[in-house]
Amino acid sequence: NISGSLTLAADNVMVHNVQIGEGLYITSYNGASLNRCDLTAAWIDGANDTLTFDACNFHDADEGPHMQIWDNGGSTRNLTIQNCYFHGLVAYGSSSDAHTENIHIAGIQTALIQNNWFEMYTPDGATTGQYITANVTLEPDANGIMNQGIVIDSNWFYGGWVYELYYDFDGTSAVNKATNNQLDR
Repeated sequence: NISGSLTLAADNVMVHNVQIGEGLYITSYNGASLNRCDLTAAWIDGANDTLTFDACNFHDADEGPHMQIWDNGGSTRNLTIQNCYFHGLVAYGSSSDAHTENIHIAGIQTALIQNNWFEMYTPDGATTGQYITANVTLEPDANGIMNQGIVIDSNWFYGGWVYELYYDFDGTSAVNKATNNQLDR
């Protein structure tokens, strides 16, 4: 178990059955895999290929059990998030920036987000709820790189406050789809 954070910046890294206390940072990789990990958040940035999260437990973070995948100049490809549980929003605080979500992605080329459980309920009602955007937010692009080939299938969404799934298109995003998902409040 790791009491602090973990940073991955190498190829073909496999992390299995590890508790990460303060979050995961991935800056550049090819072939990273996380399986049965327990963590609060993950921030992924850079040109990356083949990243898999399977059966991970994301929980108890101030901005939501957060996964931020934002491609800054490269092209993130072959992302898989499956069988994961996102839950346990901690009170957000007094920020006026409504920017809380479980997953926030942009500039991704091919992704499968499947068979996950997303909870974004508010522990203190409207006090926290006003800062929530959605369970999953897809912006159309990052630095001109469009989301393409993103499939969101067979997930369960609970809460989300304003949106369960915020799927922002600008007219040029290609072949993205959401199917067979359960939406509950």
